[in-house]
Amino acid sequence: MPNKRSKQMKEYYQKTKEKQKAYSLNYHKQNRNRVLKRMNEYNKRIPLEKRREGVKKSQRKYPERKRARLIAQRKIEISGVCQICRINLATQRHHPNYNKPLEVVLVCKDCHNKIPKFSPEDYCRNERPSRKVFCQLKKGHNGSHSAVILWE
Repeated sequence: MPNKRSKQMKEYYQKTKEKQKAYSLNYHKQNRNRVLKRMNEYNKRIPLEKRREGVKKSQRKYPERKRARLIAQRKIEISGVCQICRINLATQRHHPNYNKPLEVVLVCKDCHNKIPKFSPEDYCRNERPSRKVFCQLKKGHNGSHSAVILWE
């Protein structure tokens, strides 16, 4: 059971999250050389081969992802607002189906993190009556289609 102090700290960090983010960005801008120096020290401690090992392993296991991402990077510019929340600026591309590399959803980081991670064949894809949007939960779920993460 969390104690009173940890609950207070959690509330404090929730209230000041945006302020801390702005401070961090400002710090990185003003201390660019210092930050780069620390990054370089980290990179010297951990060999490049070891850092790239995980990336290469993933690319060998899922070559269609690499191909789809490269095509999308070259052909689709990220601009406008997130197609899920329609509030934040879109900063990332989401591929619902890696076999269709030009069919992407432009999303903000928060919405992209909320999208379930499983293959497109597993999507329920039931159309929600109010708008032409589709459920992105696994097939056979018993949840309401009005309360799921959706994309157009």
